[in-house]
Amino acid sequence: MKKSILSGYLWGYDKPEIADVTFRKFKEFYPDGNLQCTVDLGGKVDEFQVVCDKWGANMKVNPINVGRCGFMGHYEKYEENKDVLNRLCWPKENAFVWMDRLCEAAKNSNSKFMISMEDDTYILKRISILSEEFGIAVCEYNTNVLSDSILNFLDKIGGNTNIPLNIFGRKGYGACGGFIIDCEKFVESWSSFRDVLDYYWDDLVKQSHLIGWVDVLPQITIMAMGHNVVINKQLIQTWYGDRPDLFPGFTNWRDYEIADFVKDIEIIKQL
Repeated sequence: MKKSILSGYLWGYDKPEIADVTFRKFKEFYPDGNLQCTVDLGGKVDEFQVVCDKWGANMKVNPINVGRCGFMGHYEKYEENKDVLNRLCWPKENAFVWMDRLCEAAKNSNSKFMISMEDDTYILKRISILSEEFGIAVCEYNTNVLSDSILNFLDKIGGNTNIPLNIFGRKGYGACGGFIIDCEKFVESWSSFRDVLDYYWDDLVKQSHLIGWVDVLPQITIMAMGHNVVINKQLIQTWYGDRPDLFPGFTNWRDYEIADFVKDIEIIKQL
């Protein structure tokens, strides 16, 4: 059976009505791609199941409430559980559950690539970067710099640290909602990297909280096994327009192929 080019994976908790739009937009552009969804324990499982059944998505429930990894700028007014904003990063259990589910979804996909979506991530156009070869395609990381300790660790284990530089000449991370992985490369990478990360976790987290960060883990997993990272300039977050110093040339978020951090429910309904 011929593989489709793209499948979709959604991590959800309490916004099934938003998932309905996320899935609709995915199927608008990639009708042959399969959809998978993971809901955190304690979330609106029954309501998500209804949405998943509607769109033919396979749904699983996490064994724990993975939750937000820690404090993130812009999220203070959107996060109801303020306690998670006080931690620096995920505990190891949370991080590994999240990555295991992502890997499982990649393994079960029917496609070459898989896009990882959150409850504010939407495909607005066909995705042009899928014509390229890569391990992971991430957003432009002008605000997010990888720590030296993580880069040194990746060098130590023979990983690939030759990744694109941001506009300030630094190596960063950008696996926000909308990042895309090559499924086979990701499954291979996490299957090999998982035990290594487990062994070094306690030391690494003392040096940098980024090791337990949602926007970092998928990218460094790909890097650890020597695969390449590419910048997808068609993956943006809606607040970029507020920071022309960081994202010069940014126009309107609707002009791009994948938009993350779309929060206005009335705008979402009209997509």
